[in-house]
Parts: sequence; C-alpha cells; structure tokens
Amino acid sequence: MLRQSFSKNPLHVFVLLVLLTLGLYGQTIHYEFCNDDKIFILQNVFIKHFSHVRDIWYGFNTRFLAGLSFAFNYWLGGLNVVGYRLFNLAIHILNAFLVYRLVILTFRTPRMASSHLRHQSSLIAFWAALIFLAHPIQIESVTYISQRITAMATFFYLGTILFYAWARLENQPFYLLGAYLSMVLGIFTKEMVISAPFAVLIYELYFFMRSKNEWSRLFLVFLPFIFLISLLLLVFQMDRSDSLLRLKYQIAGAFNWKYLFTEINVMRTYLRLLVLPVNQLCDYEYPIVQSFFQVSTLFSFFLLGSLLVFALWQFPDRRFLSFSIIWFFIATAVEAVTVCFVHKGVIYEHWLYLPMVGFAIFLPLVIFETVTNTKKVQILLFAVLCLLSVLTFERNKIWRTELTLWEDVIRKDPNNYRSYAIVGVYYSRLGRLNEAIASDQKALQYFDKFTTSQKSQLLINLGAVYGKRGDYDNEIKFNQNALRYNPNHPQAYSNIGYAYTLLGDFKKGLEYGKKAVEIDPRFAEAHNNLGVTLVLRGELKTALQHFERALELNPDYKEAKANMKLARDLLAGQK
Repeated sequence: MLRQSFSKNPLHVFVLLVLLTLGLYGQTIHYEFCNDDKIFILQNVFIKHFSHVRDIWYGFNTRFLAGLSFAFNYWLGGLNVVGYRLFNLAIHILNAFLVYRLVILTFRTPRMASSHLRHQSSLIAFWAALIFLAHPIQIESVTYISQRITAMATFFYLGTILFYAWARLENQPFYLLGAYLSMVLGIFTKEMVISAPFAVLIYELYFFMRSKNEWSRLFLVFLPFIFLISLLLLVFQMDRSDSLLRLKYQIAGAFNWKYLFTEINVMRTYLRLLVLPVNQLCDYEYPIVQSFFQVSTLFSFFLLGSLLVFALWQFPDRRFLSFSIIWFFIATAVEAVTVCFVHKGVIYEHWLYLPMVGFAIFLPLVIFETVTNTKKVQILLFAVLCLLSVLTFERNKIWRTELTLWEDVIRKDPNNYRSYAIVGVYYSRLGRLNEAIASDQKALQYFDKFTTSQKSQLLINLGAVYGKRGDYDNEIKFNQNALRYNPNHPQAYSNIGYAYTLLGDFKKGLEYGKKAVEIDPRFAEAHNNLGVTLVLRGELKTALQHFERALELNPDYKEAKANMKLARDLLAGQK
C-alpha cells in the first residue's frame, strides 16, 4: 500500500509522473508526423523562422503561443520529431501535476475544511493525477503533436484556477494577478479558455463563498475576467483569411439546433469514453441528429440531466464530487456551442483532454467515499491505473504512422469514407500506387458525402497518383475536374502545369504554373514546379528566383535545392 508520506511529497509525485509518462509514451518518441502535423509543422512557412514573430502571429492568431512553440521546436531541431514529442510529453506531465496541486489546494478551502476525506487529500490528489496522466483518451492531445494546442490551453486553464485558489487562501492580490496573466496566455493558445472565468466562479461558489455580502467583492474581482473575455473575442476577430486555420471564416452561419441535438448525443459518447475507453478512433463518423425527439437524443438528454441533478444533489455534503461533475459540463460547453455555428467536426477525442480533469478527480473521490478500507481503495485504484495504462500503451501503437492510424479507422469503421482518401495519399507517398488508386476509388464511392473542398482535394490526390505513374493525361483530367469544385485551388493549377510541362507543352505549363503562384504566393511546391518549366524553356534566371522563393518558404525542400543547383550549373555553363 502506498504510504501517505509519499503522496504528500510533491517532488516524489512529480518524479513518478515523469517515469509513468516515459513508460506509456516512450515508444512514441520516434513516431512520424501525421494528419494536421503536415499543416502545422511540415508545410508551415510561418514557423520556419523563429524570429519572425509577426508571421507566426498572422499564421496562428488566437493560437499564437502554440505557433510559437512549434517555431521554437523548429529552431532547435528542424523537423526532428523527437523535440516536438518531448515538448508534448512535458506539457502532459505538468498538467497532471497541476491536477495534483488543484486537489491539494481544494481540500484546504474553507468549505472543505470539515470534509471527512481531508486527511486523505494527498492520496486522492495522487491518484487523480495518475488517472489523468494514464487515461487513453489523452493520447490524441499528447501523441498527436498538433494537438499540443489543447494541452497547452489546459495548462493555462488550470493555472488560472490554481492562482485564484492561492489568492483566496493566502489573501494575496499578487496571486490574483497570476490568475489574470494565466488566462491572458490561454487566450493566445486556444479559444476554449473563454470558459475559465465561469469555472473560477463556480469554484468560488463551491469552496469559498459563505455570505451573500461577498457578491460586491466578487464582482470587482471578476471585472478583469470579463475584460479578458472581450479581449479574446477581439483577437478572434483579427483573424486573417490567410491564417492556417482561418477560424473566423469557418463559422458557417446562424446557430443550428440540429448540431446542438447532435452534441447532446456526443456528450453521452464522451461519458462512455471516459468510463469505458475502448474502440477509440481518430475520426468518428457521427450522424447529425434531425430531431430532438429521436430516441437516442432523448436518452442522452435524460442521462445528462440525471447526472446534473445528481451533481446538484451532492452539493451540500460532497462539494468536491459535485464540482468534478459540473467541471465536465463547463469544460465541454465551448466546443459543443462552437459546433453549432461551424456545422462540422462534431466529435474529437482531444476535446476531452480538459473535461478529463473532472473525471480524474471524480473517480478516486467516489472510490474513497464508497470503500472505507484505505488499503482496499488503493488496490482498486491501482487496478484501474494498470488497466488504463495497458490500454494507453496499446493504443499508442496505432499512432506509429499515419497509415497504421487510418487503417485502424477502416478496420473499426469500414464506412468511414474520409479514411480511404487519407490512406490513398499515404500509399502514394510510399510508392504503392496501385493500392493508392484502389483506396481513392473506394473513397469515390462515397463522393456525395464529401464537402466541396474535400471533393476537390480527393480528385487532386487521385490525379497526383496517375502523375507518379507517368499517366499525365489522367493527371490533367482529374485536376481539371477538381477545379470544378474549387476554381482557385493552387495545387490543381500547379499539378496541371507540371503535367503539361512533362508532356512537352511548355506554353500551357507556364500558363497554369503562373496561375498557381498568383493564387497562393506562399505555395512552395508551385514555385518549384514553375521553376522546372522555366528551366526547360531556357529562362534560367527567372527559374532561379522561383527556386529561391520555394526554399525561403520551405528550407527543407530537397527537390527545390536540387533544382536550384541544376539551374545554377546550367547558367554557369552558358557563361
């Protein structure tokens, strides 16, 4: 049985968190980049120059600090994946430690001073931190490098609450400034921190407030939080159309009730994933609810309502237990409401990273409440931890490559049409061209389900495979079809131009290549392809300018480096 003296020592707890993290995630250190890592890291021109803070700001906006972290990793080690992964692991360890500190501080608050569990607070904090760290639902925010954004935002979210708790416990305004600063940093990490002031308010009502006379003081304390919410909305409005995610431009229109009803079902799924984390997917094919009165939605609403009623019922006697449940609703609220305006992407596992804090606290609290023997409690929690650890270790294997990740989706959900398109790209990258075409053809069977932009990209991908086979006519055909769905797609123009060049039609190659660069001057591949066309036309000086621009945008572009050397050699030969 774990001695309480061990759990009371923060250094001991921190070291154990580090060791457990290395045991669960050590195998992932050399795993390759995948999914949006191509957008955020591999092809991201904004992070290639750490000193160009303005470019990073333009690229990331409300996620500026996350962008800065990617730029920092690139500055340290280029595209060496190890540095990026170690950064993610460090954030995850720190978050688990903050969960530990949150539990310890909460048991020191006035409303918890008389709790019969207070003498076991360090043990509860210890197990909460371990559960938070080891739960397999956390993988998407840790192993998936791009989703460090969520983990970083959670760090500042927890920091806001912890500083507020310190300020109230120590009666020190300095700590209150720390809470405000932590939220400011969260504002420039991810938009979900907009709910942090509400979490702080609930925390105050649960654990500190004793009299109605305190409302005036509380109002003054919360005025800066209201200002910070306004600041977040202002920064969001400053998002540019050429930023990476174009977050402001993803808003599809008015609030859609069907997506709200869908999110009610999604929250039921989230609860299932917290309690029973099996059959996890990196991409869920989730049906959009057409009516609130569907049986599944009514059941979900009843389940969530019952959970909320239970939380309120527990409030007088088991405040921390009640708070851990309310946390789930607060932490999922922002993403759920956002979906109702964006009208896509209704469920992601990384959206559970912050709600997991509540579940990690809830589980040991429930066990300590229901089992009186401390030794039996710890045996039970150790068994839970072992089970979660095994699930996490095994689930991490799926993230070895993008191919293993998406083949896992196809195996568990053969009707997930997006997975066939993604696997097709990966087969093409590996040179398995017949398998790539077969996978893309499978995706075409679900063509009507794709969005307009997805249809365009699928046709471009299929055309690229034919191009690799030397079938440039089919490459041109599929890319021209792609332009029907997105008339200004720079990749389609660049691919068509390059195919015409390889067919010997340099005039059309130049026409389409110039159009691609005109549409997107930051598209490195378009500059490289246009440079090749210009070399074959004998316009070496102009070609060199495009190769140089391609390398400026992507210093790791090996093909552009080789082409530039060739152009220089040819130019030197002319002289």
